[in-house]
Amino acid sequence: MALDVALLALLAGKTGTFESVGRTRTTLPTTVLALVAALGLTLLSWLEHERTIRPSFVISAFLLSSILVDLVRARTLWLIGGRHAVSVLFTTTVALRAVMLLLETVGKRRILVTRHKNHTREATSSPLSRTVFFWLTSLFLKGYKKILVLDDLYPLETDLQSKTLHKTLTNAWEMGSSATPRPK
Repeated sequence: MALDVALLALLAGKTGTFESVGRTRTTLPTTVLALVAALGLTLLSWLEHERTIRPSFVISAFLLSSILVDLVRARTLWLIGGRHAVSVLFTTTVALRAVMLLLETVGKRRILVTRHKNHTREATSSPLSRTVFFWLTSLFLKGYKKILVLDDLYPLETDLQSKTLHKTLTNAWEMGSSATPRPK
């Protein structure tokens, strides 16, 4: 966010011409919107960290799309030349977003409080990890080195465990049998 403020100050300054910086009439509004987005991202990241056990899909998608679009802008700023301070600052902003994306795609399992540590690996994996099944890598490596036993497998969600399912089935069975009249 501080880099966005510095970039806005550089672009709003009167030193240098529009052409040397690559400024157009949409450059300042775009930079202001990027600053507002950085503020929103900070708030959303804090809320997501407080309220979920898995990394945010929305933040990851925003950062990825933002990086892809801003890489083109950074390249253009470097090719235009002129004031290198703007190019360096903008490229640093893009690099910082890439680091943020990398940190967001790493699961939160290591930093969870104790009461949430018992969740499954899949539940605490990032959207990218769940998409490509990267959360299973350690299980595959373990299976490559030795024959897997039941204790090597990841624990199931509590909703999928046999005790929970048996209790649900028993309750449904009892409700169904008491609701229907029995033949005489």
